Amino acid sequence: AGDFVYMLSNASSNIIVRKINLNGGTLVWEYTYTGAAGGSGPDTGTDITFDAMAGQILVCGSESLSSSSASTSIVPLILKISPQGTLIESVTIPNEIVSSSSANNILCLPNGKVWTVGTIGTTAYGKSGFVSEYLTSCVNDTTIVTETACNEFEYEGTAYNTSGIYYIPFQNTAGCDSIVALDLTILPTDS
Repeated sequence: AGDFVYMLSNASSNIIVRKINLNGGTLVWEYTYTGAAGGSGPDTGTDITFDAMAGQILVCGSESLSSSSASTSIVPLILKISPQGTLIESVTIPNEIVSSSSANNILCLPNGKVWTVGTIGTTAYGKSGFVSEYLTSCVNDTTIVTETACNEFEYEGTAYNTSGIYYIPFQNTAGCDSIVALDLTILPTDS
């Protein structure tokens, strides 16, 4: 993760992630997760890692969820955070949890696969145990397309008539948000 370290802490029922610059120990940013699901209990972070393939910080832990019957369940939670300190996605691992559960550790493999492991408390079926969950790591693509055309160039249904670099969002085959950088040179035609 370069000359930075990512630190995880818990305070006031929230999960806190900090990016610290190793050259001088200064705080670059701080992100606080207050819970997306409206739970009344604490949200807890238990492990943090940097996914170099996807370029994001991954945090696992547990989130308190409130149900329509006013009972509270604690379910495994994964947070995906950008290197700039913004939440990309929060994912809970759903099941029929009645008592507490947690994602305790998170691991990014060199092939881009992300796994989390943890425990499941007593379920509605009276079962408890250990859970491992495979999470697809989304790798965002940036494709550079260089083109030269006379007067006008059409790309993906859009006509361009001015030289420049255009950034065009798309979803790659894995369903991840990606960008095409169209480096376009428009040549004038002689009369």
